[in-house]
Amino acid sequence: MSDLFCPATLILARHSEVKLADYLRGRNVAHVYSSTMIRAVQTAETVAETLNLDITVKESLREAVAQEGSGDLVARCRAVIEELSDVHRGETVLVVTHSDVLDSAVPALAMMASGVGRVPHPGLVELQVDADGIVCTAWAPSSSYPPREAID
Repeated sequence: MSDLFCPATLILARHSEVKLADYLRGRNVAHVYSSTMIRAVQTAETVAETLNLDITVKESLREAVAQEGSGDLVARCRAVIEELSDVHRGETVLVVTHSDVLDSAVPALAMMASGVGRVPHPGLVELQVDADGIVCTAWAPSSSYPPREAID
């Protein structure tokens, strides 16, 4: 990852999150990314249409496959998080993905901001990404927006 002067905000959401467009309204989301899986694409398309945004489908956002170990999943997710953060410095983007990414890869990659506790089976995770690393600033169970905010 390049040296980021402005952190990127990545909002990672599990597919099928029905309140997602409402939660994102007013957040100045720059772009929507989605896994290639149809259920993720459908969620991303709904949000993108509601917020008048473009969508990009990325294979690297897919759920884990049988031959992929947890270390491989974490490495793949780190690469895509760093890629999107480089492209969207100072911006907020939505990433529609799957529960294994939110349950396994994100906790392995992100430092938890003060006051943000791990929630089993999250529906939404907010990450701030810059040259100092990946910090989880909010973590919410499925369909319970808004997420719990970090305490400064």
